[in-house]
Amino acid sequence: MKTKTFSLMLFSLLTCFALSPMARAVVPPPDGGYPKFTTAEGTNALKNLTTGAANTAVGWFSLFGDTTASFNTGVGAGTLLLNNGDQNTAVGVAALLNNTTGSFNTATGVSALSSNTTGVSNNAFGWGALLSNTTGTNNTAIGVRALQSNTEGNTNSRSARPHSLATPPAPTTLRSGTERSLTTP
Repeated sequence: MKTKTFSLMLFSLLTCFALSPMARAVVPPPDGGYPKFTTAEGTNALKNLTTGAANTAVGWFSLFGDTTASFNTGVGAGTLLLNNGDQNTAVGVAALLNNTTGSFNTATGVSALSSNTTGVSNNAFGWGALLSNTTGTNNTAIGVRALQSNTEGNTNSRSARPHSLATPPAPTTLRSGTERSLTTP
């Protein structure tokens, strides 16, 4: 009797699964994971990657020019667009946009470090922070347009004073070797 009841229950259960609608994944499926621990989602994100590994690109043309670089993260339209440097992180539209071979950079905010080409170990947090930096290294800018005029200066740090967008702070031009504290007068 037990065997017959169990068989009947198993048959009923399998019949329900067989007749139920099929579970479907997201349509269309996300671009998702690629070989070598790489993830891309968005129009032309990581489109030209050949040998690079462990990159993540989310957004329109994010990491578009990357062919051989590894360990990069770009989130936002145009982040790390021309990049072939390793270990960069860009979050925000056009962050690290023109970076070509610069490595170990972090840019968070719209257009943060967007002019950087070969600069190394820079940190920019805020809209337009280190905006004009091209080859400068070891710089840290925190706040809206902080160190926006720095182009090739090294080892600078600046924290922008809070202000409204209607009255941006005066640009600061620093030369190589000039150090600033993270507070402003």
